[in-house]
Amino acid sequence: MTEHNATNEHWLRQVTTPLGEARVPCSQCSMQGVCEALGGDDDDKTFIRRGRLGGGQTLFRAGEAFHGVYAVTSGAIKTYATLDKDEAQVVDFHFPGDTVGLDALDRGAYTYTARALTETLVCRVDVENPHIPGERQPRVQNEMIRALGEQLRHEQSLSILLRKQNAEQRIVTFLLSLAGPSVWASARGIDLQLPMSRKDIANYLGIAVETLCRLFKRLQDDKLVDSQGRHVRLLNVVALSELARPAEHAESEVCAV
Repeated sequence: MTEHNATNEHWLRQVTTPLGEARVPCSQCSMQGVCEALGGDDDDKTFIRRGRLGGGQTLFRAGEAFHGVYAVTSGAIKTYATLDKDEAQVVDFHFPGDTVGLDALDRGAYTYTARALTETLVCRVDVENPHIPGERQPRVQNEMIRALGEQLRHEQSLSILLRKQNAEQRIVTFLLSLAGPSVWASARGIDLQLPMSRKDIANYLGIAVETLCRLFKRLQDDKLVDSQGRHVRLLNVVALSELARPAEHAESEVCAV
């Protein structure tokens, strides 16, 4: 066992009480079907381990041997690729209900490094445990394929959308995605406490930090958002949604010339 894996096992063993403080119920977790296929609560201690990460703590590193798929129950995790010794590319941010580590299933090692942005609670789902009963394995495999498909569709949809948007639209889309479905539930605005730095956001969206800060100020001047450090309040969801919408016919008009 490597030193890093030993550390992983240490913090996983320390959390022995139910995660009552989890912010997302199992019914809203992307791994719900997999956990149910494994036996749910009856075999929880065998195939599902609960753990806590402190802010800045690494869950796994790129190239590390696969040791499970992780479901985020509270907090936030970023995954990133190291391009060289001094540069990293943020690949994604993972929030309660999201899954981390699915990309490692086919190669036996994690593709990216995963690090907690704040105190984070996770469930490690041991989908390759040799003791999974044979009669459960087909359903487990089917549920894993479903989870992989959902994640791929989400990533592709977001990637296509961001490619069609300018820098300001990317920022707005990002903020609206953080608010989730609740963004339409309040007429008084939505409060967001961003767990990631401005640098990480800019890196993820493919824009300069200076551009990000300038556009945040513009959105604030236009009374669309109120930004104080990592606290952001969405003031006008309807206007923000309209702003984030890319031009639908721009490409066809150019090609028709």
